[in-house]
Amino acid sequence: MPMLYGKSACDCMIQTMPMIESRLKDLGAIENDLSGLIAQGAYSDGSLSANTHAGGGAMDVSYSVVDTKAKVLAWRTSGVAMWPRTGIDSPKFAGNNQHGHGIWIGCPHLSSSAQEQVGQYRAGGDGLQGDRPDRFARPAEIKTWQEALKDWTDGTNPDTTPQEVLGMSITIATGTHLDKEVSANQTFSAPINGEGWINIISGPIATFMVDAAVTISGLNPGEGAVLLLTETEGDKMIKELKEIPINGMAQSWVTEQVSAAGSLREGRGLRIRVNNLTDHSIQIERTQVTGLRSEK
Repeated sequence: MPMLYGKSACDCMIQTMPMIESRLKDLGAIENDLSGLIAQGAYSDGSLSANTHAGGGAMDVSYSVVDTKAKVLAWRTSGVAMWPRTGIDSPKFAGNNQHGHGIWIGCPHLSSSAQEQVGQYRAGGDGLQGDRPDRFARPAEIKTWQEALKDWTDGTNPDTTPQEVLGMSITIATGTHLDKEVSANQTFSAPINGEGWINIISGPIATFMVDAAVTISGLNPGEGAVLLLTETEGDKMIKELKEIPINGMAQSWVTEQVSAAGSLREGRGLRIRVNNLTDHSIQIERTQVTGLRSEK
């Protein structure tokens, strides 16, 4: 049986590795390859896999290589139905169990469960039980790994990053804000385009795509907070773009991500908000925002 960095694999998975790793290296997601970043390979039956790994063409990877839209899109453009799995999707994926789950589209070695997931992916689903929609970036055209590899080999490389999804775009800087305490039942609110810690978006912007990840400590199991991405005009909130619950875990910290895309009028901007729903203070350890924009 073929092996890939110590994990069982099929030929489909091995053939696509140069393409996938090249795209992830371009994004800074990996230094050289995926060695040490594959949690589960093919022809296996992990406790969280629901038989999707019973055949070939299935892989679970470290969350670090799927934790932004650009990274997810790198896998999906390569013919892999890749979903990040976190506590948002199910409590069983919370904390140290968060990861990326990928199925090779067009692989003839898939188990029946994996084939069903490909069908759910093509239909816009999240690949889990029920009919919840996919909440991550999708390529303009869903291709098999064979089609994707031909494009990459020929130099076509469509939709490899959000820049190409947005067309004429410029990269927005990544910014970090550290060590902010949020008192009990209070809200921390920071403009994405101000306060000296980030330089991202204020209107007019024809199109934007933003990923914001926040790491919080001090949330105990059963406690919660809310991560929001809002459109603002000055200090006034115009509307909520996305709202993501943050659930306390057994470990000392938890990270959640919120993403949005759209356009902004003159004078409007984006703002991150963290609502502390507990009766004690929590700590924002790190806030990181990345994005893209195309100017009007």
